[in-house]
Amino acid sequence: MTACVVPWRGRVRELSSRARTLPPILEKAEGSTALWGADEAIARVEDDVRRAQQRAERYPALQASIDAVRGSAVSIRRDLSVEVDAGGVLRDLRIADAVLDRGGERVASEILELVAKATRVARAKTLEATTQIMGADDPIVTTIAQQLDAQNAADDAPAGGSR
Repeated sequence: MTACVVPWRGRVRELSSRARTLPPILEKAEGSTALWGADEAIARVEDDVRRAQQRAERYPALQASIDAVRGSAVSIRRDLSVEVDAGGVLRDLRIADAVLDRGGERVASEILELVAKATRVARAKTLEATTQIMGADDPIVTTIAQQLDAQNAADDAPAGGSR
């Protein structure tokens, strides 16, 4: 009796040739004469494991790319600039002395607007990096796109309540 080694959930299992010749376990389509047998099921599992390993190998590059993402925005007068990371955390803020003449509230408002713009840029770069590294058809790209769209929509929603 021959054996076939099959990876399964991080472990290796052996299937005898007798187990591999069991009757088909799933029909492909109703009314079709083609059937899914044990060999096809094993091949599908092996393919799933291979794809999962390939995705896992790309994660360190994805993390490094996301860590390097920066979004920036500059005021119309070019006297204010901000830089944020992929999460929208402020990493750099530049304020020219001339800005101080506009008053604290106005400057604060401009800074918040610039941070929001820079955050959108960073989000777009995050999605771009994820798509480039993982591939457009990877489920993580869809998940990140949905999350970023939701965050952008939340940012666009009018703030509730009064100050």
